[in-house]
Amino acid sequence: MIFYYIDNFRKSLKNLIKKDKGHCSSCASDIASDFNSKTYEEILISSTIIISESPIFLVKRRISNSCRHLSKRDGFRLYMIIDTNKESVTLCEIYSKRGKLSKVDLTTNERRYLLEYYADELENDTLSELDINNISAILI
Repeated sequence: MIFYYIDNFRKSLKNLIKKDKGHCSSCASDIASDFNSKTYEEILISSTIIISESPIFLVKRRISNSCRHLSKRDGFRLYMIIDTNKESVTLCEIYSKRGKLSKVDLTTNERRYLLEYYADELENDTLSELDINNISAILI
């Protein structure tokens, strides 16, 4: 399985860590822990499918926030695109359910935007590969 990210994910992660200092600093390691040793099928099955356009699935996943000792229910929301043909997971957007930058959910337009952004990067061959155990490296 290969992990990718779109630039939108990098920006949302950077903004989350920068603006909500101390409360979201564990975000990258919390994502890595959640994905530890999982296959793309396991990630797909254990996530909420938002849009299904097989072989492409836009999914939402709950991630705990270990820095604030918050469960998955109150932690982060991670939007991803899973491509079953490529056996890949592309991280698209992350936000917190609590804190300064909290959101309830993404709008339908924001979800469609993620799919369009992904399609553009895929078509232009500009998807960036991601070492899931070193997510912080994309912030440099």
